[in-house]
Amino acid sequence: MENKEVLAKILGSLERIENMLVKVNNRLELMESDKESHDPLSSLDIVNILQNIDENLIPTIRALFVLTNGGNAEEIAALTGRSRTRENQHLNKLSDLNYVEKIRKGREIKYQVKY
Repeated sequence: MENKEVLAKILGSLERIENMLVKVNNRLELMESDKESHDPLSSLDIVNILQNIDENLIPTIRALFVLTNGGNAEEIAALTGRSRTRENQHLNKLSDLNYVEKIRKGREIKYQVKY
């Protein structure tokens, strides 16, 4: 490969990274603005939920507490470090247990802690 080709590839990668960072920043700003208007669960509610669910579901529910407006399986997997498929299974189980609400927006399914 010539230097120009390598530099063009690097530049393309950097542009994609920059676009992703802009999207992440926008989401963080939205989360911050929504946090102010969001009515959080009481500490007792959180403790109750965490005591009554399987240990392997705790990282998933914690990620949902971080994502105050809910999130899809991919966003939750990014926070927990597990695969999207695994998080999807955990989210469905939490939904079956009635701790999590499924919100369908078109083809996307978002999950949010019920309160």
